[in-house]
Amino acid sequence: MNAEKSAGTHHGMTIAEYREKKAWTQEELAHALKVHPRTVQRWEEKAMIKDTSRRRFIAGVLGIPVALLGLEPLAEIAKVVQKASADDRLNFYEEALAM
Repeated sequence: MNAEKSAGTHHGMTIAEYREKKAWTQEELAHALKVHPRTVQRWEEKAMIKDTSRRRFIAGVLGIPVALLGLEPLAEIAKVVQKASADDRLNFYEEALAM
């Protein structure tokens, strides 16, 4: 799950591109995400979004493939979990919740 660790990567251009495809302003996206418009502006300009759940939410709202925001598709994560033993699954979930 190395892709989940790409929080240091700037995804602003991708967010701006998909926002513009929807013909939304930064203010409209901010409203949809329940954040201040300045937050969207910072994301698009330079800020990194370290919170993976926030990146997943943005991907869902804008229809961005999660891989473009440095995330593993949930289906891929589920495959890994299914292959693991019960003890491994418990450790996996505990680690995921700690993130």
